[in-house]
Amino acid sequence: MMLKKQLLARINELIARYDPINNRNSHTTPSSVKGERDNRLPIPGSTIHKEYKGKTYVVRVLRTGFEYEGKRYRSLTAIAKEITGMQWGGFGFFGLNNDKRKR
Repeated sequence: MMLKKQLLARINELIARYDPINNRNSHTTPSSVKGERDNRLPIPGSTIHKEYKGKTYVVRVLRTGFEYEGKRYRSLTAIAKEITGMQWGGFGFFGLNNDKRKR
């Protein structure tokens, strides 16, 4: 069954706006406008999985911030520090930097 052109256009609009992983034409740079989501992040409700020292860690992306082990965090950096005990850049630790993402 073919989707109507309007529906396809709306789907592509939503992909362009909210899903940089599947939007191959977007410029995936951090947002410079306060209050706008960083477009390197998956959509709210998604989970980020990280394998570290033989254990898998799961972080849920929230509309504002993140949840890890039932606790809310403002940044991935704080979660990376919680996991490793060291200061890490959150996007780098979780593999969300643009140069490391496979397209």
